[in-house]
Formats: sequence, structure tokens, C-alpha cells
Amino acid sequence: MNKSIYVTVGIYDSEYTMAKHADGTITVRIPYVKWDNNTGTLSFEKRTYSGKRADKIKEFFEKNNTIIDAPEYKCPYMILEDVLDWEYPDLDN
Repeated sequence: MNKSIYVTVGIYDSEYTMAKHADGTITVRIPYVKWDNNTGTLSFEKRTYSGKRADKIKEFFEKNNTIIDAPEYKCPYMILEDVLDWEYPDLDN
């Protein structure tokens, strides 16, 4: 099942997309601006996640938001980009 979260990246309207796989892993397509001197173009990177990190990423897509509540981390919220970029080492398998 594929899900999307619509975002603005730089000047571009884009989306994060998540695909769930039968083995429990997920693949996320992440938008970013790729710069070459003064020229920026919308680009995408695909990453595959598993375990607790994949479960946490699924929460963002279920709520269709890049920010979710995170009381378990004693902070008011958690940002999708931080979870995708491995900022929470306790989510590693």
C-alpha cells in the first residue's frame, strides 16, 4: 500500500511517498533540492527501513503529517525528516 504526504521543498510542491513491502520493510521516496552552483532542481532519494524505525515512519504517514506527538521522548513533537535521517538511535533494530 502506498501513501503520500504532500510538502513544499524549496520552491517545489512535492511529496514523501511510502511503499509497504510484504516482508515488513518500507521504502520511502524523499524529496530534496539538488544544487549545482546557483541552479536547484527537485530530486528524490529512496531509502528502505525496517523494524522500530519503519513502525515510527508509518505513524507519520497514517497521520498524513510531517510532525507527530512524541511524549515517549519527553518532547512535544517529532519531525519526519529527523526520523528518516537516523536522529533517534533507539529506533535502530
